[in-house]
This record gives sequence, C-alpha cells and structure tokens, in this order.
Amino acid sequence: MKPKVALITGINGFMGKNLVNHLKKKNVMSVGVPRELLQDVTSLEKYIKEINPNYIYHLAAYGNHHNQEEFDQIIITNLIGTYAMLRASLEVDYEAFINVSTSSVYGKKNAVMREKDTLEADNFYSCTKVGAEYLSRAFAKKLNKNIVNVRPFSVYGEHERDDRLIPTIVRNLVNNKPVDLIEPPKHDWIYIEDFLTAIDTLIANISKVRGDSINIGTGRQRTNREVYDLISDITRYKTKVRITKTGRDYESPRWQADITTMKLFGWKPKYSLERGLVKTVQHFQSKYEQNAIKPETLSTIMETTLGQFGVKFEDIDEKPFG
Repeated sequence: MKPKVALITGINGFMGKNLVNHLKKKNVMSVGVPRELLQDVTSLEKYIKEINPNYIYHLAAYGNHHNQEEFDQIIITNLIGTYAMLRASLEVDYEAFINVSTSSVYGKKNAVMREKDTLEADNFYSCTKVGAEYLSRAFAKKLNKNIVNVRPFSVYGEHERDDRLIPTIVRNLVNNKPVDLIEPPKHDWIYIEDFLTAIDTLIANISKVRGDSINIGTGRQRTNREVYDLISDITRYKTKVRITKTGRDYESPRWQADITTMKLFGWKPKYSLERGLVKTVQHFQSKYEQNAIKPETLSTIMETTLGQFGVKFEDIDEKPFG
C-alpha cells in the first residue's frame, strides 16, 4: 500500500523534526517545502501539485524568538507565506491543512484563554498570526477546504533550540552556571508528543473543525521557578538562580488554555509536566554533559608541567598515582 504523504513547511525546526518522527511511526512520508518557494506562488503551486500531499502542515514562522525582529520578514513569512501555501494548494484534494498559529494571538489576558475570546494581539508577530488565521478561515469557509488553525501554548521537548528556557536551564545546571529566571510569568507547558496527538485528533475530526481555531495546551500553568526546580531534581544538579522582573513586553498575566474543545473529541494530554520533562531533560542532559568542560586529571596536570622541562610523563619509573 502506497504511504500517505505530508507536506511540511518549517520541517527543520523543533516542531518539524518531531513531526517527521511522529509521522514516520504512522507510515506517513514527510516532504519539506524550500523556504524560497513561499515567496513564489507559481513555483510553489507546481511543487505542491507534483507531490500531491494528503496532509499539509504549515509550521514555518518568524518572529517568535527574541532575536527575530525584522518587521518585513515577519510579515513576509507569517502572512504572505501562509497565503502562498493556501493559494498554491487550492487545487490539491488534501485531507487536512494544519495552520499552526500561536496562543499569542490572545494578547494579554487575566483569565483562562478561550477560543471565542476577543483577540488582542499587539505586536507584529502575533498580529500577523491573527491575519494568517483569518486567511485560513476564509479559504476553509468560502472554498470548502479542510483547513484548521491550531493555537499551541508552550510546547517543549526534544530538538528545541538551545536558547529556549528548558535547554538553557539544563545546560547551565550541567556547567554550574547561574540561571536567570523571569518572574512572575506562568505558562501552560505541553509536551511535543501531546501536541502532535492533538493534531491527529483534529485531522480525524476535520469536517467538524473546518475553519476553526483550536487551543492545544494542558489547561494548567506553571511558573518558571517550578520548571527550574523540576529540572534540578531530574538532573540532580543545582546552581545559583537569579530572579529578574524584566521580561518580554508581550507576556500575559495569565497564559492558560481552555481545552474544552479538544476534550470534546476525546483528547487529553498524556504527559504531566513532570513526566514530559524527564524525557526532555534526559535528551539535553546527555548532549550537554558530552560537551561539558571536563576538569583536568592529576595525570594531565603533571604531564603538562613535566613537559615544560623536557621530561616525558611515561619515562618516570615510579609515578605518585595510578
């Protein structure tokens, strides 16, 4: 039986890498979209028709990291890039098109974030994501396409960028460097595997969510300090923690998902934060311990010192240590 095909933008990113592994287990072949094609609808349309995917996952984004501040690139990637994918795939009879948005579209909220809430985005990244959601909704509703927007909350797991919070905490613990934590923000942390199974659930119910925007989180928020303490317990390392009140200007007082919609489809997160962190931390701890600077052994110190006098360590008959 010929395997199904998934077309993925942002295939080399954190979510993309995990998605490829996830789909492989389901016997679905993954194909990436060259970034330059997102600015060339004609070439992109030809490319997509040749692949004829069963599923399209639009993950590519720009502006969600602290060092991504070019306004033009934010608009080109998030808004124009989304339109290009929607337009270029219009003639393809795909089973589902997943537009990955962001929980940042809600703006600053003091209550649990619900899909029907007024969107109060106030920065370039989140505003372009709002626009991309409405473009996707228009294609779904007016052209009868199986498209759904997903609003991920704080997704974490293996293959995250090294500068993200959890990898940074693990790396600094391993290297005994101070960890800077911003308080009081809280986040709804969801493990990557749970995020991907939630998308599977939406695909299975695509006719019921066509054009909608759906929250994917756990429904529980945790502080950065709680995350640090859990990671410290898992690694059995401790280091100095420096608390700062200065953080990102778009942090919401409350960042917690209402996941009622997902529960109605029988989905619920499998991983608690504690359990998800065990898998994630093991991945990064192994990586960072291999790269950690190892203290010089006594043998190495002696060999270096003796070498300054032209004496080879191996020529010494009686060594003061093994």
